[in-house]
Amino acid sequence: MKSIVLCVAIIILFSINIAQAALMETVPVGEEVYQWVYEYLDELYVRGLITELHLGTKPYFRVKVAEELLSLGEKTRKGELSLSWPEDYLLEELENEFSSEINELKPR
Repeated sequence: MKSIVLCVAIIILFSINIAQAALMETVPVGEEVYQWVYEYLDELYVRGLITELHLGTKPYFRVKVAEELLSLGEKTRKGELSLSWPEDYLLEELENEFSSEINELKPR
């Protein structure tokens, strides 16, 4: 019985660590496949829509990007902020890219 409880505890600990590790993943800088992510984030930053991701602190943690996108999305849904068509497009594309991280952050 003790060995079963120990095995279950170990499995739970490993699954928690794996989930936390996934949230600490960074968006690679210099890889062409992620270049658009930084371009879109930079544009939202220059427009004053993202305030916590500073241009000089790259690479960004995926979870930090997701937090900013979640905050921006909440402000637009509550009507606190109105986005132009290009800004809305950038937000939507980034939300699609970071959807798994955003879903992890949403309250259940």
